Amino acid sequence: MKTWDDYRWATKELRVFFLNIVFALVCLDVVIGLTAVVCYILVLVKMFRYEESTLAIVCLLTTPFGIGPVIALIYGWTMTRQWDLKVTMVVWSVSMGVWVVVACLVLFWVAALSGSS
Repeated sequence: MKTWDDYRWATKELRVFFLNIVFALVCLDVVIGLTAVVCYILVLVKMFRYEESTLAIVCLLTTPFGIGPVIALIYGWTMTRQWDLKVTMVVWSVSMGVWVVVACLVLFWVAALSGSS
């Protein structure tokens, strides 16, 4: 298995540059994740306002398992017009898509930096 030291072009400056890219991507991932969390909370607030308390509580209880946000995302899209959630749902959906892409990029860069194949 080759490591960074096996490549002549992999100078210390280049490694630092790649680490900075990874750090920037992780920071971007955190910001995007926080955006998604805020949108999730906004949808939960709308659920409580429009007397869908049971569904909101189920979403909250199943959040640690990753099921709650999926339920809220699907139900939020179905209630977009009635609850005036168009902007929130678009932002949430786009942020989730970008979050997945950035997370994959971070994994790629970390794998490249660690020398794994």
